[in-house]
Amino acid sequence: MPPRKSPDDYDYKPLRQGDLDGLCGVYAVLNALQWLVPKAQNPDFLTKLFDRMMGSIININHVRDGGEEPEIQVVHAFVAEVAKKKFKVNFKRIPRDWDAKAFKTPDLAMEAKFNERERGVFVFGFEGIDSHFSVAHAVTAKRITLFDSWEYPYFDRGLFVWGAQKRQTKSERVIVNPKEFDWMTIG
Repeated sequence: MPPRKSPDDYDYKPLRQGDLDGLCGVYAVLNALQWLVPKAQNPDFLTKLFDRMMGSIININHVRDGGEEPEIQVVHAFVAEVAKKKFKVNFKRIPRDWDAKAFKTPDLAMEAKFNERERGVFVFGFEGIDSHFSVAHAVTAKRITLFDSWEYPYFDRGLFVWGAQKRQTKSERVIVNPKEFDWMTIG
């Protein structure tokens, strides 16, 4: 398998969320899709898909609080159905909450999965340094590389810790909720 590329090696950029919305989970699922399915790297298609979700599965409460794991499941199911019809791919979401018991930190779990060489990305929710959902597409010795709606390019691996399923206080850590730690792949 060829080495993973950085986003700078591609012509596309992650969808950028607006300052007034809390829909980072929706953007993360759409960014995971476009990372994994080259035909989905069309801003017009992604914008129309986003617009179709608004109102039917996304409501004002999601805009205010960003959504949690149940909403990510619904958003993924919606996007997976569209991907199957339009691109003939099976866009799979595999919850990885058990990794919190198997690995000391989230970055170690990511590294182990990426080392399997299966094509995929992690969509994960975190608190601490920010309250956000992001897409991780690679691990280096020092960093987790992101394809992110707030345009975070990476986080240092030493910042990653597992955290409880509740809102965390501000911290310099990337506190990953195991219930919001999903592997997304094409099968």
